[in-house]
Amino acid sequence: MNLEELADRIGAALRQRPDAPSREIHRVYAANRMSDLLNGAAPETLLITSLTSPQLFRMADIMDVPGVCVVKGARARRAQVDAAVRRGIAVLLSPWGLRETCDRTNHVLAAVGPDGDMRKARRDRREGRRGVCEGR
Repeated sequence: MNLEELADRIGAALRQRPDAPSREIHRVYAANRMSDLLNGAAPETLLITSLTSPQLFRMADIMDVPGVCVVKGARARRAQVDAAVRRGIAVLLSPWGLRETCDRTNHVLAAVGPDGDMRKARRDRREGRRGVCEGR
């Protein structure tokens, strides 16, 4: 699923470069510690967190993370968000807390499957496979 569609379905505002290609999300990792986020960071992984430090966005850039979702209650400075967007990192601003954002994201990605295959997603749910939102 691409970032624009995911942001729309979970009700998050999306900030990204207008000329940025749409990046696919196949996995979500949620945490509030930098070490945990570093462990979960990977291409095609959306990071969900309440952290908003400049180091978070630098790490996302270095690890080629397509986007960072900042949850309700976190105070992301506009300059930091703008700098991340300039570097090609999409920033989603969720009106929900960490757990609710993760649950909504999990629901959306599980409904279509991370690779867009609805039949496989339904089969995975029937077989009790773990959701796509991982983390601590």
